[in-house]
Amino acid sequence: MAAGQAERFGSCKSLALLNGKPFLQHVIDAVTPIANNQIFAVTGRYHEEIKKQFPKLSLIENKQWQQGLGSSISRGAKALSDEYENLLIVLADQVAIKTDDIKALMESHQPNQITCAFYSEKCGVPAIFSKSYFSQLLELNSDQGAKALLSNSENNVVTISMKRAALDIDTLDQLQRYLSSN
Repeated sequence: MAAGQAERFGSCKSLALLNGKPFLQHVIDAVTPIANNQIFAVTGRYHEEIKKQFPKLSLIENKQWQQGLGSSISRGAKALSDEYENLLIVLADQVAIKTDDIKALMESHQPNQITCAFYSEKCGVPAIFSKSYFSQLLELNSDQGAKALLSNSENNVVTISMKRAALDIDTLDQLQRYLSSN
């Protein structure tokens, strides 16, 4: 997901540099070894900028990006639901995620379940959604993303402890603090 407004950040967060690479590239690097060249980014406000920076990346443009993360998840699910049995959702600013984290999700994932990260006492993304949950993804439209699906006790949700998923960089100050601590 690279469709956010990045209002608090002040510029395109997906293209912000961390250790010389755009945020989005860090996520792509974590996912690429196990994605079989099937990586898509849902874009929004900064679609053209991301397209220019990542000309080989398959992009899905969400023209209703102002409606929030749920809208972008829904747009991605709509574009991919006919071709895939599972969807992995990772946010472009989850720069601390490593390939091993994604592998752990994939190894624990079973048909008809949601497998998600567990950090800071809550379920969150990265998460893998089986096809049986695509209809619920298509209905999302709020800024809460898929949180409701992850916390719904009626859903078959399996969690994987993933401390690195807790890193949340929403402002330039937070980025500077992260850079200072690493």
